[in-house]
Amino acid sequence: MGSKLHLQSSGIPIIDKVWGGLYKGATYVLIGAQNSGRTLMALQFAKHCVLQGQVCLYFTSMRHTELFIHAATIDFDMQHYMNKNLIVAIKVSDPFISNSEKSYDEVLMDYMSDIAVVVKEHNADKVVFDDLTQFVGFNSMQLLEKSFINTIESIESKDKTSLFLLSDPVSENARMITSKIVDNSTGVIYLEKRYGEENRGIITITPIVGHPEGKVKANYYLKPYEGISIDFQNEPVSSKYNVDNDMAVSFSSHNTFESNNPDLDIDDDYDFENGRIN
Repeated sequence: MGSKLHLQSSGIPIIDKVWGGLYKGATYVLIGAQNSGRTLMALQFAKHCVLQGQVCLYFTSMRHTELFIHAATIDFDMQHYMNKNLIVAIKVSDPFISNSEKSYDEVLMDYMSDIAVVVKEHNADKVVFDDLTQFVGFNSMQLLEKSFINTIESIESKDKTSLFLLSDPVSENARMITSKIVDNSTGVIYLEKRYGEENRGIITITPIVGHPEGKVKANYYLKPYEGISIDFQNEPVSSKYNVDNDMAVSFSSHNTFESNNPDLDIDDDYDFENGRIN
C-alpha cells in the first residue's frame, strides 16, 4: 500500500497537495468540534468521490433534508447523486433506543459489527461515517479496540477507503477512546476553529501509517458554495494555537511516523512555498 499508485485524490486540498491523496482501502479519522466544518469536509470528500463516478456510502444521524441543506452550502446536490445511486445515505439511530438486556459494551459491539455488515452489502468505493462518537463510548478499551479493528479490517478487505468522524473529546475518557481509534487508523485530520473568528481555523493532518511527507498544519476557511479551502500562502499559523496541546498528535500514544523517521521533528510545519518541512 506504500506505492504512489495506491493514492487517490480526496477533494481535501491540503491532503491532495501534500500527501498526494489518501491510500485506497485505508482508514482515516476526521476530528473536530461542533461548527468546525467537520461535516462539510466529509461532504466535500463524498462530492469528490461521486464526481469521479465512484459510489460513496454515507452513514448519518441527520434527517435527509438537513443533510441536503448542508451539502447545498458547498454546491453539492446530494439528492441528485442519490437518485443516480452514486450516494447511498444510511440513516443511523441511537444504539440504546431499544430495551436491550445486553450490557452497554455488548450493544456497541453489535452496532460496530452491523456497520461492517452494511458496508459489505453495498458496492461502494468510499465510506463516510458522520458521526461515530456515540457508537464508540465503550467502558472497556480492550473491547473498543477489538470491535473497531474488526470493523475496519472488514471494510479494508473490500478495498474501500473510509472516513470516520469524531467529536473533539472534552474528557479524559473521551480522549482515551479517541486515542484507540486514532492508533488503529492510517491518518488523522484535526480541525480547530480559530479563536474569535467565524468560518476559519487550523487544520492538521497527521500520518499514523505511511504518508512519509509527515504532519502538516495550515489555516483553513469555509468558502461558500465551494467548501473547505486551505490558505497555502505564507500566512503563519495562529500564534494562539497551543502546540503543547496539539490534539492531532497527542491522541496517538505511539508517534509511529516520528519513531520511524528520527531526523524529522513531528512538531515541524510544512513550508508550502518551498515544498518542504522546515
